Amino acid sequence: MRDDQGGVGTDRVTVSAAKAPEIIIKRFRAEPGTVAPGELVSITWEVEGADQVEITGIGVVGSSGQSSLPITETTVFTLTARAGDQTVSESQTVQVSANALPEIS
Repeated sequence: MRDDQGGVGTDRVTVSAAKAPEIIIKRFRAEPGTVAPGELVSITWEVEGADQVEITGIGVVGSSGQSSLPITETTVFTLTARAGDQTVSESQTVQVSANALPEIS
């Protein structure tokens, strides 16, 4: 490179991209594993490093929480966590059985 006075110099530039944080699904549970039709299922989750978390049957949720909902048929709940171009998913299946004993609290 030459400046306006005729001097010559060089310069070096280093460009590095920051690595996106890793998405970690610390906990994802759907309990109990078998219910009678119409019984409540408790879904609990905790995710780190995600910009968006979504659970089928519930929708977009925060990075951690709990939700209860009734189901009438065997259901696969899938948690999908996203950050940038990264996507991590985990699934839990809850069986519905007419022979399931109701949970007593």
